[in-house]
Amino acid sequence: MIAYDKHLYPEIRDLQGDLFYCIRDKLPGVDEEWFVNEFMKSNVRSYLDKGNFKYAYMSYNAILNYFLCELNNSDISHGEFIPADYKRGSKRGDLMWIGMMYAYYQWRTGIPSSDLIDKLSLDDMERIYPALHQMGWEAGATKIHEEVLGAGKLNEIS
Repeated sequence: MIAYDKHLYPEIRDLQGDLFYCIRDKLPGVDEEWFVNEFMKSNVRSYLDKGNFKYAYMSYNAILNYFLCELNNSDISHGEFIPADYKRGSKRGDLMWIGMMYAYYQWRTGIPSSDLIDKLSLDDMERIYPALHQMGWEAGATKIHEEVLGAGKLNEIS
């Protein structure tokens, strides 16, 4: 089941890839697994799950600010949130590809990101990255659907 209009998904896919990629610079030393898990379960991500235009066309910096404000119960209307504290930890794999594949798979299947991260962990994504990162989005999503999640064949996109 497609989550929202096909013309919008490249924006959201690229936005999430850029967001995941930039956190190393924006949040030095951040625990990347913590970040990915928290973001995928956030209200901000749920708006993207539904193809919300307001969020889909924001910059990754704006999305990051909304997300950090949500985490810290801050009001975005007071300006840019500058994180004083966040969970520190280790770096992970190719976060750009991982972010883009999570976004594509969510769009392709309609599974809410908050559920998807529980079914397809960051560890899973790092494990499958070497085999899937050059396959293309549709082929990669099909492989994840069939072999990683054991959910059977994805329907063809028309």
